[in-house]
Amino acid sequence: MIIVKSACCACKSYCINAPGTANAGCCMSTDSRDCVCGAGNAATQSQEKANHIRAEYEKRLVTMQTELSKLEFAKMEYMKLLRNQSHTEKQLKTLEHDLSEMKKLRVRTYSY
Repeated sequence: MIIVKSACCACKSYCINAPGTANAGCCMSTDSRDCVCGAGNAATQSQEKANHIRAEYEKRLVTMQTELSKLEFAKMEYMKLLRNQSHTEKQLKTLEHDLSEMKKLRVRTYSY
């Protein structure tokens, strides 16, 4: 078998191709060809790009998780404030009722 080195159209380097294959000289096809410079470089670039994207999304995920924990804490505080408010309103109504009863009692004692 004779191996031919030909200029690659994609990476501007030399590809090792078996003669007689379709698109001889082009490493972009899915045939069993290996581009001496381009394939490793392209794989490295795509891996670097994937790592960069992964790092970016992990950073976003950490930021969102931090924001979520802050929002959950704020929600818990809000619920606590609502409970306190309802308790205070209930206590206020009780005191207002007691005050009105005392006023009625006072008016009755003076009128007799």
